[in-house]
Amino acid sequence: KGYKGIVASKIYEYMASGTPVLVAPGDNGTVDEIINISGCGSIANTEEEILNQLNIAYEHFSKKVVIKGETNPPEIWQFSRETQVQKLAGILEQM
Repeated sequence: KGYKGIVASKIYEYMASGTPVLVAPGDNGTVDEIINISGCGSIANTEEEILNQLNIAYEHFSKKVVIKGETNPPEIWQFSRETQVQKLAGILEQM
């Protein structure tokens, strides 16, 4: 079962750095949507999915392979500070 809640700002830092994100379990909400849109990681909802993702990460680690998140830059840009400020300015201008 996913839990909806506050989106931690750390996810945006990981997206910007290219660090792959593992969400476990998914929240069936905003966090899952961000991961899916940006392509910056994966979502694991079961013990088997989590174990599989951890095994893959460990295999890369043991082989000293550095993995960057396979992101979609145009989709990530919508989460940037600049874009968010523009959206906020637009909302404030309409008030």
